[in-house]
Amino acid sequence: DDLSRSLRDDAPIVLLDVDTGRRIPFWSELDQHAGTDDSNRLVILHPAVELPEGHRIVVALRRLRRADGSLIAASPRFAAYRDRAAAPAGAADDFEDRRPHLEELFRDLRAGGIGRDDLFLTWDFTVASERNLPQRALAARRAAQARRNHDRIPAPARSAIADRRAAASWSRREHERRAAALLAGPRSE
Repeated sequence: DDLSRSLRDDAPIVLLDVDTGRRIPFWSELDQHAGTDDSNRLVILHPAVELPEGHRIVVALRRLRRADGSLIAASPRFAAYRDRAAAPAGAADDFEDRRPHLEELFRDLRAGGIGRDDLFLTWDFTVASERNLPQRALAARRAAQARRNHDRIPAPARSAIADRRAAASWSRREHERRAAALLAGPRSE
């Protein structure tokens, strides 16, 4: 439909490029895949422009409404962060560890003209870049090589050592079995 609706001051969903301070136009849709119903339906956001590499994007959902027009309340956990309240009953032990990051998101949104009072949920992500995608793959490769080369013993040698240990263990058990049989004396049949 009209992408300019996503940029309105009162838009219920906001995509904010923190690095530029600009809002990102997008369109959204409700997930219509088979097996979804209103209890597990997702909102899918489609940016109308290419997201800039390496930029941090904050997503804000606010003043969301049900089909009947009533407001949807934020979860007790998110409301506690938003309202600067104590952790709700049953919150995870590390609840307070996340608060500084949420406060950063609230500051970023405020700088973009979005208040915290009517937020339903917010999160952020960093857009992958042409540079960091191969870096992740290279880091994974280095980690795999490090695991493979642990103790600087080549894989075939580690395998041979394991085979010898297994053989020694079988041999020791077999000798113990034979010694026990000898000590027990001949069987009477």
